[in-house]
Amino acid sequence: MNTRTRLALATAALTAPAEVAEGLDDNATKGLLTGVSPGTPDKLLFTGGL
Repeated sequence: MNTRTRLALATAALTAPAEVAEGLDDNATKGLLTGVSPGTPDKLLFTGGL
């Protein structure tokens, strides 16, 4: 494995969790939950029946 490939893999490993978190947040429905405690995220994520 060459240096360029190693760098690309290392960069992908570092950015992937942030991209996943952003994608989850972008696709969550916000403002639909009722009766949640202060500080509790008001977000639901449709999983398609996972």
